[in-house]
Amino acid sequence: MFSSLFDLFWPQVCPLCDREARVELVHSRCLERLPRARALDGDMVIACFEDGPSWFQLLHRWKYGGERRLAGTVATCMASEWAALGGEEILVPLPDDPGRRLERGYSPVQDLARALAVRTGLQVDAHLLRRARQTPSQTSCGNDGARHTNILGAFRVGDLSRWPRSRPIVLVEDQVTSGATVLEATKLLGARGARVRVWCGARAARAPRQLDVTGGRH
Repeated sequence: MFSSLFDLFWPQVCPLCDREARVELVHSRCLERLPRARALDGDMVIACFEDGPSWFQLLHRWKYGGERRLAGTVATCMASEWAALGGEEILVPLPDDPGRRLERGYSPVQDLARALAVRTGLQVDAHLLRRARQTPSQTSCGNDGARHTNILGAFRVGDLSRWPRSRPIVLVEDQVTSGATVLEATKLLGARGARVRVWCGARAARAPRQLDVTGGRH
């Protein structure tokens, strides 16, 4: 009853058009108008959408506006477009900065990884990668060089041996902008020679499509 009264006085609003959306979190017609990212053969950074104003509206509502359920909306779009999944991949969510996770009260990327697992049947390992230290937000960095410096040494990898090297690893992220964060993480995940790719909601035009994951191998 409380939920019905809440919807009556504060109805759900689509983050892309700011119009009432009583049934859908995001209108289907609005999602269809979001620019889709073009995939090329051999891409290691695979995105569903292109970064842009409309995507930013959805992302901002999801990450900073408390609309946690939007992770499921994004996951549905992502899962419907990546036919390259072979069924053996391990989904590894990019770990949040602990301060920002505490402030939000949830992890958007962990929610996204779990929602992707439900829609694809893949396994999630949320403990394979963890934060080693707190960092300022990447969006606060003035340029891509500062982003790379900011994120150096920010992650630690767990026990890779619990997964065979033949199992590909897919790092899950909401958005890839400069590629600094995912590059730092994929170097660690690829340390034993497993194939590593990135699966994200959106990718900026300048984001890399290929990643050198050999830097962390030993």
